Amino acid sequence: MSNWLFSGIGGLIDILIIAMVVLWFVNRNKSKPKLSRAQQLTKTAALSEEVRMKEVMLDQMNADLEQVVQTDKTVIIVGMVLNVILLMSNTGVGVAAHEEKAGLAIKLVFFVLTAFVIILNVSVGYALSSGKKRRVKITERLEKFWEDEGLGKYQDTSVSGSYETRGNLFTIISMALGAVTLLISLIAYFIGFE
Repeated sequence: MSNWLFSGIGGLIDILIIAMVVLWFVNRNKSKPKLSRAQQLTKTAALSEEVRMKEVMLDQMNADLEQVVQTDKTVIIVGMVLNVILLMSNTGVGVAAHEEKAGLAIKLVFFVLTAFVIILNVSVGYALSSGKKRRVKITERLEKFWEDEGLGKYQDTSVSGSYETRGNLFTIISMALGAVTLLISLIAYFIGFE
């Protein structure tokens, strides 16, 4: 049992390091200050107050969209990493529950981890669903803005639909990983791997 424990902890540490590297790659461009389109235009020409307000509004919508996308990326990565860690941990605890020395504590740990898997995946699903709704709403506002400005013919109006489809896909993938984590853990606990 002790050899499994140390290899399991080493595996968890490896996964945590990989997750931290992936999160760093996802977030590394956020620290670079960017000159917004409105700031670029303001520097090059004197603009009327109405044009400035439209540009500020456009920049705010783009910043909101970027923030929602960044949050969803982080939720997806963290959710998947935690699901893999919980899969390994809960499966190990489920297998250990079949040993002769296993007491009530190991069974309680299994059910606490199982509850955490369920809570984690419900939270990830809710966060991704909220993010999807927000992205679609912002994109529809941007499309309306382009239509009002007479630039709608240059803008692809199917973007909000693709955001919704992509959001559904990521939610399904995350929920499927959670279901696999739960199912394998329950198999390990109730049937075992002998």
